[in-house]
Amino acid sequence: YNALGNPEYPLVEKKNTIMVNHSASPSGNHFFVLETLKNLALQQQNYTVLLPLSYGDKAFADKIVESAYTTLSCDIKTLRNFIPLGDYQQILSEVKIAIFGMKRQEAAGNIFQLLNMGAKVFLRKENTLLHWLRKRDFMVYSLEDDIEELAQLTGLTDKQIAHNRSCYTKTFNNTVYKEMMDKLLY
Repeated sequence: YNALGNPEYPLVEKKNTIMVNHSASPSGNHFFVLETLKNLALQQQNYTVLLPLSYGDKAFADKIVESAYTTLSCDIKTLRNFIPLGDYQQILSEVKIAIFGMKRQEAAGNIFQLLNMGAKVFLRKENTLLHWLRKRDFMVYSLEDDIEELAQLTGLTDKQIAHNRSCYTKTFNNTVYKEMMDKLLY
């Protein structure tokens, strides 16, 4: 394992879970994402919205949770406290859809792991990470431009998951990771 995740992390069956962002940071544009989800058939398809909020401003996290409960008509699960890495990775591995509302590059470790674990990932079209991942042939979606894809509330197919895992292995293998760390440190 390294900071970019574990390429051999086993695939598990996905739950009807939509993860929204990775922290309680205003840059995550949670309220925009929640409004985007508002008119989707989340309750009819038994979806749960997962809100990881252990990082960031606690008062802001309270506002996010309040907004989620007033905006969405589905189950809401929050992560307010830090949990062991293995437990967090287990939760990530079960996520079917992940949405990151930030317009800048953030949450790269979470995003990379989610792609390797088979989640369908949506990023803002202004986010440079969306373009970086697409340049490396990952199947990743724009929250604004692929809204019909999101509205279907479907995960990736087995073929799409295998494709993203292959891209992950090519992009984040031990050789690449060592080169990145060497450049960073030396």
